[in-house]
This record gives sequence, structure tokens and C-alpha cells, in this order.
Amino acid sequence: MSLKSFIRECCASASPSAALQRLDQTIQVKPQEGCLMSKHNARAMPKAVIFDLDGTLVSSSLDFRAICHETGCVPGQDILRYMETLSASEKAKVAKVIHDHEMADAHSCETLSGAIEMLAMLDNLNIRTAIVTRNSAPATQIKLARTGIKLKHVLTREDAPPKPAPDALLGLARQWGVPSESCVYVGDYIYDIGGTSSQHACVFVCRRQSAELFR
Repeated sequence: MSLKSFIRECCASASPSAALQRLDQTIQVKPQEGCLMSKHNARAMPKAVIFDLDGTLVSSSLDFRAICHETGCVPGQDILRYMETLSASEKAKVAKVIHDHEMADAHSCETLSGAIEMLAMLDNLNIRTAIVTRNSAPATQIKLARTGIKLKHVLTREDAPPKPAPDALLGLARQWGVPSESCVYVGDYIYDIGGTSSQHACVFVCRRQSAELFR
């Protein structure tokens, strides 16, 4: 089940139970086969939907293998955490490599199919929306300007501890006065799952840059 299908079924029913029953049947779908929703305390129409940016709303061509090769980070290791273990001089070098890759990626990104329509649909339903990304603020600003995505709440790694830390997600829920279990978080990578837990939010995970999420 896609995010759009879930929202539509909630809208069409006085109770979202039918949609949630269908979610029970889709939880086992592998991310590479389409979309996966991990149901955490999902009870009703979400009051807020928080999106990742890269691979979720916009395309990304970041070459993490190249970044690891240039920085000495072990492939699969969290590059941002790795950077924090370095001396000031080495940290600055790694930060520049990351910056250069992120900026090049930002200038080549495109909006993913259905993303703008999905955001408009949520706005029409008065469902709050935000973006939480591990990107830097400069790269994020370029991506948003390039794609025309305009959201009031956009948090980058300069604004809160980067995912998988849940601080940004929980901070938004507190700011909105919305229970975290009434929020849906949408992402495409393991860090997006790690940023939530059973008491935090419902999580949609799609395969990278999938067209299935917003159908």
C-alpha cells in the first residue's frame, strides 16, 4: 500500500480500520519490491507527515562509496558519526569532501514523480508536513529552490542531531502539539527507520527513488 492509498482510505472511511487491516498485509513486503509500511501505534488519520528529502521527495546521485574512499570511512559506516571521531584538522578535510559531493548532487537533483501532488493533497487535508534530512542546510536550500518544494518546516543536520537520532522528529511533534504516534515518517533508508521507535511514529519506507510511494 502506498502512502497516498493509506491517506485516501482513511478519508473514505469513518474509521481507518480497513486501511490499517490492509497495512497488516503489506508490512512484509521487501523494500526493493516497492513500498513498506511499518505500523507503529497507527490508530487514525495522521495529523502530520514528515518526509526525508533525498530519494523520497527529490532524486539523489550521491556516491557514498566514493565519499568513503576519499575520507577513509568504512563503507556502511555512518559518515557523519565517523567525522565526529576525527581530530579537528581531519574533520575539516572530511567535511569539505562531504560538502563538495552534496553541492554537486544538489545542483543535479529533480523532483520525484508524484511528490508535489502528494504534498498538495496533504495540505488540502490540513495535515501538517515537514522535511527532516541529513543533508546540510546549503545543499537542502539548493534542492528545494531547484525543485520548487516549499514547506514551512525543514530541518537539516545543522538544526538537530542527524537521523537516526529521533530528536528532530520528536521536536516537530512537540512544536505542533501533536502526539508523536499521530505522525507518519516517510523515508527510504535504514536511518529513517532508526529515527523512530514503537512509541514514536508510524514509518513508511520506500525503495530508493521509487515511483510507488505516491501512487
